[in-house]
Amino acid sequence: MSADEFDPFVERLFNQSVNRTEKRYNEMGFSLRQMGKGYIDQFVRSTQEAAQRDTKVVLIADELARFMNIEVTEEAVSAEIEKIATLQGRKPLAIRAELEKNKALDRFQEDLRIKQMEDALIAKAAVKVVEEKSEE
Repeated sequence: MSADEFDPFVERLFNQSVNRTEKRYNEMGFSLRQMGKGYIDQFVRSTQEAAQRDTKVVLIADELARFMNIEVTEEAVSAEIEKIATLQGRKPLAIRAELEKNKALDRFQEDLRIKQMEDALIAKAAVKVVEEKSEE
């Protein structure tokens, strides 16, 4: 990702976070706009920092997936959508249509790629559990 792409990506994550928080607050009967200036300033600062961190994590994961030659196939996307549809009791086409309507299909594919990368790393990991010696 180039420097020109980094800031808009951070902004997108920031906006998504603000929108999710505002939606949760609205469900509880109040709004971010009702909060004091100090709270809003702190919220904006921490949300911007989180968006920058999350962007870096996505970039690292993307590079690692590229290094591991992990590509998301249409079959994998369809299978994942099928799982979600089954869990939600909906039709796969409805899930896909919603993703496309919300312009979230690319992000869905990115998330699936990261999940596949994590699964591949875990499958290759050699973890040895060592019992701690008790001091008597």
